[in-house]
Order: sequence, then structure tokens, then C-alpha cells
Amino acid sequence: MFALFLKDILSLKKTLRLYAIFLVVYSVIGVFTDNSAFFLTFIVLLGMMLPLSAMTLDAACHWNRYAACLPMPRAAQVTSKYLLSVFGILFALLPTGVLMGLHATGLLPKFALGWPEISLMVTLGLLILAFQMPFLFWFGPERGRFVSIAILLLFCLGIPFLVMQSDIVAVDETFVQHLITHMAALLEAQPWLPLAAALVCNLVSACISSVIFSRKEID
Repeated sequence: MFALFLKDILSLKKTLRLYAIFLVVYSVIGVFTDNSAFFLTFIVLLGMMLPLSAMTLDAACHWNRYAACLPMPRAAQVTSKYLLSVFGILFALLPTGVLMGLHATGLLPKFALGWPEISLMVTLGLLILAFQMPFLFWFGPERGRFVSIAILLLFCLGIPFLVMQSDIVAVDETFVQHLITHMAALLEAQPWLPLAAALVCNLVSACISSVIFSRKEID
């Protein structure tokens, strides 16, 4: 398991460097604009992009054909991709933790971000991961990405229409920020509860992905 995880990290070495640069830029923008959305959005993006990038590289170099000749279960390959995404989310949290520490010591006076907001966005990233991964293993990284994104877009666009009783409304940034703030306030008492639920969803998703990948013909 560790060897597969290390293989993904080494194959994404250049990509991780690029993500690190973007992470620093997002952190600087978030500090100067006092907008926590720059931190939290990157958490979700890393959780989505890392396994997709790793699976795209695997398909390009026909890794699955080689792995089929090795004495390891296919479930281990599935689990390594989930661990890679969780690693990406934790990696994205590093500058946020540093900035929260500076804020606690008084070196950074303004920092509008707390544990409820972090818990909410990490939960969102994990839930998107749990939803996306079975499609990636089923259809492959390219088609699976479009299928999962299309379903997510239909779901996200359909909720406001149902709430507004079929009135067409524009879901702007203010609406999303108010929604996140409201949900964070509701979860302030128990910020770790949604994380636990999201982890359970990923366990179920990993089982589904393992079944899909074990029955899939290697191309």
C-alpha cells in the first residue's frame, strides 16, 4: 500500500510543485483580501484533482497492465488513490494551520476562518471525492471526470430551482458564501461530526470502487 502511494507521489512530483505554488498564491490572496474562500476552495480542488491526475498518468503509461502482473490485489490500487486525495486535502490545510497559529499569537490580526468553516469545506471535499471516484474507476479518468462533473452540475443547479419553486435564479458568490456561513454556524457545536460522516461515505465509496475495478477488464 505504501509503495503504491509513494509511486503516485513520485509520478506527480512536478504536479505537486505546481499545486504548492498555487497554494501559496491562494494563501497570500486570502490574507490580503481577508477572504477565506481562497483557502477553502483549494482544499476541494486538491481533493478532486490529485486522484484524477494520478489515474490519467496511469492510463497514459499503461500502469494497470503492468500492475495486473504483480502479486497485489486491485483493491490496494483503489485504496492508494483515496489516500492520495486525503493527502492532498491535508497538504492544502498546512498553510491554513500556519495562518491560524499566527492569528492566535496576534501576529496576524485579521483572519476570518475557524474550525467550523474548515470542517465544512473538508467535508465537502471528501464528499465530492466519494462521489467522483467510482465514476473514475468505471469509465476511466477522462470520461469519468466529465460524467461526474455533469451529474454534480445538474445536482447543484437543480437545488436552487427546487428551493425557489421553479423560479430561475442566479446562484452568485454571495449566495454560496451565505450558505457556507449558515451551515458552519449550525455545525459549530460539533464540527467533527460531518467529517466522520464524510469518512464513512468514502469507505463505502472505496468498497464500490474496488468492486467496479476488480470486475473491469484491463485495457
